Amino acid sequence: MKCSLLVATTDRLALAERLFHSLAEQKHKDFEVIFVYEESCAEEAAALAEAFRAKLDIRLLSAPRCGVSQARNLGLPLLTGEITAFPDDDCVYPPDTLSGIVELFRVHPEADALLAARADLDEALPAPPGATAPVPVNRYALFGCSETFLQFYRSACARNVGVFDEKLGAGTGLPYGCGEDTDYALRAMRAGFTVLRAPSVRVRHPSVDYNDQFLLAKVEAYARGRMRLLRKHSLPLWFRLANVVYPLMALLRELPRQGLKSARYRWRMFRARLVNL
Repeated sequence: MKCSLLVATTDRLALAERLFHSLAEQKHKDFEVIFVYEESCAEEAAALAEAFRAKLDIRLLSAPRCGVSQARNLGLPLLTGEITAFPDDDCVYPPDTLSGIVELFRVHPEADALLAARADLDEALPAPPGATAPVPVNRYALFGCSETFLQFYRSACARNVGVFDEKLGAGTGLPYGCGEDTDYALRAMRAGFTVLRAPSVRVRHPSVDYNDQFLLAKVEAYARGRMRLLRKHSLPLWFRLANVVYPLMALLRELPRQGLKSARYRWRMFRARLVNL
């Protein structure tokens, strides 16, 4: 089964290079990469693609400065594989990511979409305990396991879901800095497609950097996106309130290990979600 990987980036080419190195090490070799980049870094993006030309099937698409959702939408018509995925430019695929996904789709024809498990960049990846078969997920659970880089779709399902909501996600110029990922999975589920979690398949992604000088501004944008998404899909009031309270619970859990920087992050998340309830 051929996989299509749609990667969108701004000028974070060093991160994209790290991703490409991990893709070059995949055990499953039948995949293409659609690389959408800002036209301001066209020369550097072309050089990066050329460096991997012998190892990866990469097609380039230059885009004006735009949000991540719009950039992905520009690349969607170019996908030709039977499986569609949207790796973030800063994620890393372990060598068995694509082979694991392909095998699960093969032996589970009922699955229209699979959600991999997230792992930190430096986290050891022992074999997951217990059964490795995909497990059902409901729409509420999607809010904790459907980041874009974890999503894998049969391409027929992705074509039915259509484009990403261009009002949601980073770089739109609007105040809603996230939500396009869960929105996409929710729309697949609402259209009647079967979305399953695949805990045996991992994708690495950086954890929260509490030293990031822009972190508190980001968490404000993420909170606005989350609360807009909850309203868009008419999620019940109890679930919206649970989303507001969650950062306080996380604050208490993380404070002994992560310290005051984590507490400030969670407190800002709580306040922003409450304001945008």
